[in-house]
Amino acid sequence: MRKIKKFLIWLIVLLIPIGLVTYQNKTFFLKEVELKFFYIDNLTKSLPIFLLLLIVFFTGLLISYFSSLSEKYIARKNIRRLTEEVDTEKKKVLELETIFASAQAAQKANNSALSSGPADVPEL
Repeated sequence: MRKIKKFLIWLIVLLIPIGLVTYQNKTFFLKEVELKFFYIDNLTKSLPIFLLLLIVFFTGLLISYFSSLSEKYIARKNIRRLTEEVDTEKKKVLELETIFASAQAAQKANNSALSSGPADVPEL
């Protein structure tokens, strides 16, 4: 619920100023502009400025998304490799702990056998 409230607050904080700016500059945003690509007259199209701004904005979003895809895949590959490495190291630690525990048990058994000593040794 808190995330929804924060999202709504940020949405309101962003939408109110954007709405005021567009309302106050309505004549500018609705003004039509002709586009010419490389001075070719056949591709001339008259578009409102707000539509041109939206096209440029979403084109920038797409370019930034596709340019970050390679970084995402590289990071995902590194994460997978590192988690596999961590898993193998955990297995090694577990093996060493079992070897250590068995060595300690054997040492305790040897110490208890030595401390009791043989019963037929005469005292001096």
